[in-house]
Amino acid sequence: MSKKKHDVQEELLAGLLANYKNPEDLIGEERPVETSHQADAGTGA
Repeated sequence: MSKKKHDVQEELLAGLLANYKNPEDLIGEERPVETSHQADAGTGA
C-alpha cells in the first residue's frame, strides 16, 4: 500500500459512506460465485 496521504473533501467522503451499513459494503465479501447450474442442483455455496 502507498504511504502517501491524499486530501479528501469531507463532502465527498460523506457521500461515499452515506449508505454504509456493514464492513462488507466497503471492503467486499469473499464468497464463491454461484452458477445457475449449482443453483439448480442445490449445491451452491
